[in-house]
Amino acid sequence: VSNSTPSHILYYMEKFNINPKWFKKIISNRFIARDRSKKHYYEAILKNENCKPQNAYVFGDSLENDIKPAKALGINTILITKADLLETEISKIIENLK
Repeated sequence: VSNSTPSHILYYMEKFNINPKWFKKIISNRFIARDRSKKHYYEAILKNENCKPQNAYVFGDSLENDIKPAKALGINTILITKADLLETEISKIIENLK
């Protein structure tokens, strides 16, 4: 889930060597009137994937737009301040699951 346009998302996915096929769906926030945050998207993803919040992660670069809505639902969150830290953070999580 991103606040960026679909073309912007795809541009940076290519730049960071992230294959869009790795994702079931890539969502660009439409800022609907009832909820301008990403919370409703996170809720729908949890429901559609039959996933408990404690088993999900949100990686984001915005405390307000990414992290707070996820924390409100009990989702694990990682604030990413530099794109090159993402791979390291994901590796840490995978290691802790073993």
